[in-house]
Amino acid sequence: MTRLLAFLACLLLAPAAVAEVIQGVVFHVIDGDTLLLRTQAAAPRAFVKVRLADIDAPELDQPFGTAAKAALARRVENRTVTVVLVATDDYGRRVGWVRAGGVDVNRALVNEGLAWAYTRYHRNPALRAVEQDARRARRGLWRDEGAIAPWRWRHREALSRPFASR
Repeated sequence: MTRLLAFLACLLLAPAAVAEVIQGVVFHVIDGDTLLLRTQAAAPRAFVKVRLADIDAPELDQPFGTAAKAALARRVENRTVTVVLVATDDYGRRVGWVRAGGVDVNRALVNEGLAWAYTRYHRNPALRAVEQDARRARRGLWRDEGAIAPWRWRHREALSRPFASR
């Protein structure tokens, strides 16, 4: 409990943090960094789509994409989680830090080598050190010398589509 309070205090003191905390049961994991959460306050069949803050997991069609999804599912699916919300993204997803069973899930995925510290919207500089440690230890996707960051993968995929479909 002390760790959770310290975690919440750090996030609330951070300049970019928003003071909304939600709790609920994860009933579906979409990919390695997005989940569907049924909150305690939600009406029947209502859910909140949550994008994990400050990380970017491989896309499902890129190497380690399904492994990242499976790792997130193992940690959160059908479990009660706490989410400290920090933003709403351009797709209407709530963006936040997820804790399950006392574990910082965002950090755990980076530590396992199944997500990058997402520097574009970075609010937690400590994640870069976690990523560097995973790289040095060659965990997860860091075993692949040619690992491509998801934001580059998405850009490359968009460029490969015919002009008419863009």
